[in-house]
Amino acid sequence: MKTFLISDTHFGHKNILKLNEESDPRPFCSVDEMDKVLIRKWNSVVSKNDTVFHLGDFSFCDFGKTQAIFNGLNGRIHLIMGNHCKNRSVNWYKNIGFYQVYKYPICFENFFWLSHEPMSLDKKSNYANIHGHIHSPGRMKQYDKIISTTHHVNVCAEMINYTPITLEDIIKSAPASHKVKKFNERTSFE
Repeated sequence: MKTFLISDTHFGHKNILKLNEESDPRPFCSVDEMDKVLIRKWNSVVSKNDTVFHLGDFSFCDFGKTQAIFNGLNGRIHLIMGNHCKNRSVNWYKNIGFYQVYKYPICFENFFWLSHEPMSLDKKSNYANIHGHIHSPGRMKQYDKIISTTHHVNVCAEMINYTPITLEDIIKSAPASHKVKKFNERTSFE
């Protein structure tokens, strides 16, 4: 069993396909194509027994369509609500089928803060923040004051090729000076 992370799938969201000053358009001709590609990429790496933390902004669809998309995805899926999730209740998402739904960031493995938007961490902090919300490098300037290259990892769908990424791969790919790498040095997953 593996642990995967992704955020900002935005299933069913037409406006995410358009170019704006904050992010590049998604490379899909239609919402239907985007949703199919996201589901295919998800299931190409996530098995039924894996755990997935979705870090917000899962779907813009109604209940029935959201549940149909959810039911087509592998894994035991946890949701940390994002800015576009707030207009629906925790129970709405639980009724979709999410294993757990969190309104606020959570601490995972006593080291990783999982959140939708990046969290401000002190430079001496012993924690790392895995987040989404920032769809492209162009949006990074909004968070310059709080994002640290050693404390933050962005798992927004656009930033990880629309494919959930394992916690193990996040740790492996972290630069040697990154807090995530230090976590790997002091903790065993076995």
